[in-house]
Amino acid sequence: MKNWKILHPPQAFARSISKVTACFLAFALVVGSFALFSGEAVALGSNANNNETVYIRNVKSGRYLDLPNGTVTGSPDLQIWASAQNANQRWKIQRSGEFYVFRWANNTEYVLSVANTNNNTTLKLVKVTTTSFSNIPDTAKFRSIDLRPEGVFMLMTKASWDAANGKVMGTASDATSNGTKISQKALNSTIEGLTSQFWVFESTTRQAGSGYLTMSHVDSGGKSDIDYASTKYKNFVEAAMSAWNAKIGRTVLQKDSFWAIQDIHVSDGNTNTLAPGAGASLNYLGILKFYKNVMDAYPAEGVARQKTVAHEFGHILGLGDNNDGLDEEGKHKSRGNIMSQGFYAYNLSFAIDDLVTLQWLDDNRW
Repeated sequence: MKNWKILHPPQAFARSISKVTACFLAFALVVGSFALFSGEAVALGSNANNNETVYIRNVKSGRYLDLPNGTVTGSPDLQIWASAQNANQRWKIQRSGEFYVFRWANNTEYVLSVANTNNNTTLKLVKVTTTSFSNIPDTAKFRSIDLRPEGVFMLMTKASWDAANGKVMGTASDATSNGTKISQKALNSTIEGLTSQFWVFESTTRQAGSGYLTMSHVDSGGKSDIDYASTKYKNFVEAAMSAWNAKIGRTVLQKDSFWAIQDIHVSDGNTNTLAPGAGASLNYLGILKFYKNVMDAYPAEGVARQKTVAHEFGHILGLGDNNDGLDEEGKHKSRGNIMSQGFYAYNLSFAIDDLVTLQWLDDNRW
């Protein structure tokens, strides 16, 4: 497993890297997610482009970096919010060497910044009077710390990097609900806490037939091995795997076996305590959990449960949320296809753009 991709970190931070690397390795061993993640929409590091526009997703919560109400007055604090795919959540990358500036795509005079290098300093949107990278303050320049699996990052300002204080961006108090503020703080000592400091960058543009992309859990052998022995929703899991495999045209999602390295572990929780507000399911870094208090409250017909399970398996394949796709008859189904986020109406239709994207993923990523 490949660990960090940083060259010559400050000595004080290097000690923190060792701790997080060990913790992250342990996490990977637990969930069976060795180097099996095959792709992401936008890869920071050597593949980042100037003027690339991205959504920035928090791993633990599944929610996105968001400008409250799209208002820039008074250097507002930034928050996490459920996927809206609107201007409040779009950020434009400006890159110079190993550092990045994240500008609000709707008005690039405003950038992500912190006031100083202190603990719990809140991430804000501030106005800058220059487009010159060299004149932007170090508190608004960020270094990406690339983790394994590919596509997961930690973010540290240049000011904190130079101070060697090991503070990175995460959600306040490791919280996961809508409206949670974002602040810089020391590396978390727990695996669950660390995921609140992990971020994924997703493309805001459509690729390969216009399906939205996210991190794929399909391994280099073109399979995703699913351990679902401990979930009560086995029938829904098997139906979702069968439906997606049929659309792809071959078996990609398959039951985990003794001889295979597990890609995804599926389990149930009694109540949604790990990610409050996430709803019926939680899907991150090789773990898929269904919360019985939410799932079992859905109508007895089971269509809503099937939609929830099928939606999460779309993410496992590498599809992002898609709230405006066309169905297979070419009709617009606003928030009504399998990959529409946070919506459990009785609609199990596939979006055409997602199906074309699946074919592209099969040809180019898996």
